[in-house]
Amino acid sequence: MKILEAKNITKMFPGVVALDSVDVAFEPGQIHAIIGENGAGKSTLIKCLTGVYEPEEGEVLIGGENAMKNKALFNKVAYVPQEIDLFGHMSVAENLFMPYEKSGIKGTVNHRELEKRAVPVLEKFSIPIKPGDMVKDISVSSQQLLQIARATVHEDYDVLMLDEPTTSLTTQDTEILFDIVRKIKEENKAIIFISHKLEEIFLLADVITVFRNGKKVAFSETDKVDTSWVIRQMTGHEVNQNERFYSTKVSDTVLLEVNNLTGERFSNVSFKLKKGEILGFSGLVGAGRSELMQAIFGYLPVYEGTVKIDGKDWKLGDTNYSVKHGLVYLPEER
Repeated sequence: MKILEAKNITKMFPGVVALDSVDVAFEPGQIHAIIGENGAGKSTLIKCLTGVYEPEEGEVLIGGENAMKNKALFNKVAYVPQEIDLFGHMSVAENLFMPYEKSGIKGTVNHRELEKRAVPVLEKFSIPIKPGDMVKDISVSSQQLLQIARATVHEDYDVLMLDEPTTSLTTQDTEILFDIVRKIKEENKAIIFISHKLEEIFLLADVITVFRNGKKVAFSETDKVDTSWVIRQMTGHEVNQNERFYSTKVSDTVLLEVNNLTGERFSNVSFKLKKGEILGFSGLVGAGRSELMQAIFGYLPVYEGTVKIDGKDWKLGDTNYSVKHGLVYLPEER
C-alpha cells in the first residue's frame, strides 16, 4: 500500500529542470532513504511532497487522493527541516505543541498543563531538558531532537520526513534518534530519510532511491546493494574510495597564525595555516570548533591570545574589519 506517491512529477525553474518525470512511492512501516549529490533534486522533491511547490506536470497522491486538489491532505506529511526552526524566546513546551490547533489545544493556553503534557514526549525522545526551559538556552543537539519530537506530536500524520536530521546531533543523540525512528516505523508510519551519510542509510533504511540531475536513477532494497553501488548511481561513474587527494601547491609561507587563543568553549588553541593549504577541524557538537572560528572572525569575544594574518596582528572583535580585509565566514546555518 502506497501512502504517499509522486507520479510523473516535473518541476522547472528558469533554465533548469529540477525534477524530470519523477515517480517515487512511500509505504507504511518502511524507512525510505532519498540520496543524491547537491543539486540532484532532493530539496525540490521535498517541497513538492509537502505542498510548497506545485509541479508543472504530474501529481502528488496522499492516501490515493490528489493532494494538489485537496491541500488539507498535506497535513498527513510531518516534515522536519535540516535548519533549526524553533522560537528561541519561547519555552520547550510551547514549541513542542505549536501550532496549538493541531495539538487539540483551543482557547486560552494553560502553561502548567502544557508542560505536564510535554514530559512524556521529552522522555520518549530522551531529550535532557525541562518543559519550561527557554529554547535559546538548550543545546543545538537538543533543539534538533525537539524539532523531530514536535513533528510527531500531531497524531494525524502518516508520513514523517527527516531532512539531514543528524547534522547537529552527537553520536549518542544519533543513536537515540535511530531507536525512535525504528519505533515510529513499528507504528506503521512511512518514514522518508534524507542524508549524505551513507553509513547512516545502511544502518537505518529499508529501501534506497537515488537521484541524479533531477532524475530518479535507481531504487533498491538496502540489503541488496553496497556503498560502491550507491556512489556509482549518485555520480554516474566508478569512484575509487581508497584514493586520496593532496594539494601539491602548499607554500611554506604562513598565511594565518593563531597563538594561545581562548574564548567561549575553547582555550589555549594554537595553529598555523599555510598558503594553498586546506586545514580541517573536527569534533563533536559543542566541542568549540564553531566558536573558535567565530572568535577569529570577530563575532565572539577573545579572552586571551593573538591572531596574525600575513604576519600582521589581526584586529579581533570586529566583523566589519574582517570582511573589509578579506576574511569570510560561512556559518553552518545556511
